[in-house]
Amino acid sequence: MRSPWNDPLSMQTNYFLQTRKGLNWIGSVRGRLRRDTRAEKGTESDVAGAYNAVFQSVKRMGPRTSLIVDPPDGKIPPNTPEAKKRLNRIREFEVITLQATATCKNQETECADWKYGPPSPRMDEVPPFYSTKNLNRVNGPEDRAMTERCMAAVLPDFGGFRRIVQSPGSVSTFYDTGQGQGWQRVIPVTTSPHLPSHVRQWWGDSRGRWEGNTLVVDVTNFSPKSDFAGSRENLHLVERWTRLDANAIEYVVTIEDPTTWTEPWTVKLEMGKQDEPANRIYYEPRCYEGNYGLMDDARGSARR
Repeated sequence: MRSPWNDPLSMQTNYFLQTRKGLNWIGSVRGRLRRDTRAEKGTESDVAGAYNAVFQSVKRMGPRTSLIVDPPDGKIPPNTPEAKKRLNRIREFEVITLQATATCKNQETECADWKYGPPSPRMDEVPPFYSTKNLNRVNGPEDRAMTERCMAAVLPDFGGFRRIVQSPGSVSTFYDTGQGQGWQRVIPVTTSPHLPSHVRQWWGDSRGRWEGNTLVVDVTNFSPKSDFAGSRENLHLVERWTRLDANAIEYVVTIEDPTTWTEPWTVKLEMGKQDEPANRIYYEPRCYEGNYGLMDDARGSARR
């Protein structure tokens, strides 16, 4: 468990939990991990909750009310008008595929702003943007969510554990993500320029340099198929990795995309050295292999 994105207590510029209200809030969060409970048997929510705590890494929560340290209110800046329009188009297409289902009939959360009715004539259209969430169809693997396809890892990442290996010309980081979705990242420490702008990569193109004890990494050239909080190919990161002592690293990243947010924002995360066997970290992820269910879903979708 880590500190949340946005300040849930509206504590403004008071970044740290210093009140009884704050301590009570931490206790309530620790009590709703929900990974060892299940929904009502036989319900869709019960089937969807397939993984319990054994499959999840859990980080300790710090005293800060938000990971965001800039803006000072600890909140993600508002979306730009362009981003709102883009996100609305994505949302509309997702809900179109649901409108003939019980989800819309019952006005559940996923369909609360849509109406129940017959299948939409747009059901088989190509999504307006590359889909990163589940669509209520299986015309191909791209209709399944990134989590289901074991491609949920994004950059920047604030959730799982890291294994960092340093060499003279590069720094390699293994990110422990979800259930077997870990991935390797190699950061060249070099003065060479970024890749040409037409070359796009899932986790961007990283270029590192040393400023004293701090590794500064500039990341650009993200793929339009990637998605971090609504930002895609225009995402730009400046990361700062600082070794505080033998057992701690401070990670600070400034996140910028003028097509998505009204201003840049900065996140700070403290990482403490952990016991690897106790946290079940492994370095040869396997997740999607042998997923015969996808083929069966696709056959069923083709026959409807």
